[in-house]
Amino acid sequence: MWYLQPKWRNRLLVETALMRERFPLFAPIRTTNDALVWRGILRPTRTGNGYVVAVELPANYPYSAPILRVEQPALQPGSPHRYANGSLCIHRQTWDPTRGTIASVVPLAAAWLVAYEHWLRTGEGF
Repeated sequence: MWYLQPKWRNRLLVETALMRERFPLFAPIRTTNDALVWRGILRPTRTGNGYVVAVELPANYPYSAPILRVEQPALQPGSPHRYANGSLCIHRQTWDPTRGTIASVVPLAAAWLVAYEHWLRTGEGF
C-alpha cells in the first residue's frame, strides 16, 4: 500500500497531524485488505443527525482523490450526488494531489450533508 512506502511517510505524518487537529473525532483504521480509512462522526447542523463518515484512501492516493461514504445512518435511496457505488459526489473534475489532503475533503462531506438534510426536509435538489 502507498502509505507503507518510505517516500510517503512524511505526507502521512502531516496528514495525520492535520486530521487530529481539525477532526479529533476521526481515527485511522487499516482494513483487512490494507486500505487506509479515516472514520469519524460529523454533525453538520446543530439540529441535524450525526453521521458516521468514512474517508477511504485509494491504493494510488494521493494521485486519486479520497472516497467519501456515509456509513450510518443509511442514506435515503435516490439521494442526489452519489456515485453508483454509493460514495458521495463532492469533487470537482480534477483532484490536485499537491494540494488535496484528507483534512481538505472532510468539510466537503459536511457541506454535502447540509445539502442532504435540506433535500430531506424540502425535496429540493442540490
